[in-house]
Amino acid sequence: MSLPIAFALTLSLTTQSAVVGLAAPPPGVFAAIAGTTPARVKVEVSGFEEPTVQALTNQAEEAIRGEGIAESTDNEDPIIDVKIVAMGEYGDEGYEITIDATGGGRRLIDAPVRGACELCTESELAERIRKEFGNVRPQVVAFVEERDRQRAAAEAERLRQEEEARRAAAGGTGTPEGPSGPPETGPTDQTPKGMGTPGKVGIGLMAGGGVAVAIGLGLTLNPDKQRSEDIGYELVSTRPPGIATLAVGGAALITGIALFLKDRRDRQSQAAVAPMIGRGVAGVSVAGRF
Repeated sequence: MSLPIAFALTLSLTTQSAVVGLAAPPPGVFAAIAGTTPARVKVEVSGFEEPTVQALTNQAEEAIRGEGIAESTDNEDPIIDVKIVAMGEYGDEGYEITIDATGGGRRLIDAPVRGACELCTESELAERIRKEFGNVRPQVVAFVEERDRQRAAAEAERLRQEEEARRAAAGGTGTPEGPSGPPETGPTDQTPKGMGTPGKVGIGLMAGGGVAVAIGLGLTLNPDKQRSEDIGYELVSTRPPGIATLAVGGAALITGIALFLKDRRDRQSQAAVAPMIGRGVAGVSVAGRF
């Protein structure tokens, strides 16, 4: 499975001042890029001995993760509760399954989803968990998307207020009138300097980070493959290294943006930075006087 990735660094000439703002990405943003939703998964197993409890716990967690749920430790992310109870007097007649989801101090679904998997193997149990979770996942995704929209709106408002305060402290928001006489030809304090080392390093980090994000996305979205037909049904996953590469690339991208903006501030010019994040696209657009 492949996904076209575009990394864009746009430098456009302008004579208008622009707001400079760099906000840290909300938790789970790189998981969102990869098409997953961050959530905490809690599994409770009863009616089985300890080795079986651990095995069933792992099965349930992997089943939920396989449905596009990224592992999270953020206390503000939703919680997915999975309960597995043994059926029968001796616990050998199957499994009773209950799945619930909460977030923001409330239940995300009308009522817990319940199901029974009679005389199932562990692999069949995992498939049944995926099926039942399909009734819960849309509400979990909707909750995270709405929460992230509210976070983004609050951050945008904070940056707007900071910019207004900065302009007010600088003596107004209007564009100063130009001189009536001919412009000076000699160098002045307002003459833009050449790009400094932080700016150059920042551009390099943005480019490298964009490439790493693209590679990480490809590895994360690559489906599991069978190692060898001669060894049995053993799957090899590229998701763990993909997520790691995605995180490293994202960190480099953000660091590069910070260095680039610091260099622009040091040269007394303004730049506007707009992150570009979406399905198939990861990058940043930079506009200013260069």
